[in-house]
Amino acid sequence: MGEQLWRQHEYLRRRAHRTIQTAIRASGSARLTLEVGALRRYDAALDPFVLRDLMERVGLEMVPRPGTVERFTQLRSGSDGQASGTVEQGELVIIRSKGEIAVARRGVARLPRRPAVKIPRDGEIAAPGAVHLKTQVRETAAPLSGNDRVCAQFDCDHLRGQLSLRSPEAGDRYRPIGLNGSKKLADLLADRGVPVFERPDVPVLTDEAGILWPIGHPIAERAKITARTRRVLVAQVVREGR
Repeated sequence: MGEQLWRQHEYLRRRAHRTIQTAIRASGSARLTLEVGALRRYDAALDPFVLRDLMERVGLEMVPRPGTVERFTQLRSGSDGQASGTVEQGELVIIRSKGEIAVARRGVARLPRRPAVKIPRDGEIAAPGAVHLKTQVRETAAPLSGNDRVCAQFDCDHLRGQLSLRSPEAGDRYRPIGLNGSKKLADLLADRGVPVFERPDVPVLTDEAGILWPIGHPIAERAKITARTRRVLVAQVVREGR
């Protein structure tokens, strides 16, 4: 009987491991992000093993409590009718938002804000932890090729002072292109489906007048290309940084 129980335990442990592997979107030594859709298709009996595996992946040696298991089951399956929520036990923090689940040790569930990095108007710079951004001033606008979520163009005459790349800040607000009024950056990212735990990771290109481009999202209306534009600043993400 002991041998049978051990085999059953090992089977469930391996299945939990494979389940997590199929759900992972991003991972690190103290934080990982999972796709909720891949966590809805198994029986709740597997959740203690899934939680134990998740704890080990973020460097925690813990045994999940019954209440933690029950709350996690509700969170990943949506059985409580909620599309967002949090599970906590000791140093473990699990957050669901916008179809994704973040698992982290306390203190890294929210990444620290990055300091602003000065960006030249013509050159390339690697902003630590953010992106490698290439900028170039041209006489005319160029057709965007490929994924325009990583490329933007601005009227140079409407840029003010030094360009910088930074993390989102509390109270950030700007007028996205095509919008009649201003909008909180946090609300814009939420409307565009960015999970709450990924919003601090969005690099924000600014000048001395404010936000120009939350990278991957709409540019500021004030700096858009028009028929009067004479010089264009092209900003393009060369590759993602980590």
